[in-house]
Amino acid sequence: MKLSRRSAAARVGVDEAHPRRRACRNRDSLLPAGSLLPRHRGSISGASLEAAPTLYVEHEGDSLLVDEATLAEIAITSNAKIVRGAAPADAFRLADVPGVGVVFAHAQGEKCARCWMILPEVGTHAAHPDLCNRCTEAVG
Repeated sequence: MKLSRRSAAARVGVDEAHPRRRACRNRDSLLPAGSLLPRHRGSISGASLEAAPTLYVEHEGDSLLVDEATLAEIAITSNAKIVRGAAPADAFRLADVPGVGVVFAHAQGEKCARCWMILPEVGTHAAHPDLCNRCTEAVG
């Protein structure tokens, strides 16, 4: 089932009326950041959770739309980074979204046995060595 932009925003708690949302010049193109992930296949093989994209945005309002944790959730990646500024020349871009580029990298760390995210904290909990912080907290 494909989520609409509105339902994807609602799923992660992005308020349509929030001033940061209204300030985003490219909000209709930026919000479904997961739509960029099929493009990562040339640079990262495997599932989207193996990726840690860096989203470059030139307009300040665009960088205020979501935080990095929310972007990772929307994009279904293990991590995400948002950088305000011009994207490198080799960044992936969409022609109809000016001032935005994405560079894909491999997520760093080990794979959590519960959520499958690749995170550096996996393996640091004696009671649950195969879980990340969030999953360790969830299982107690």
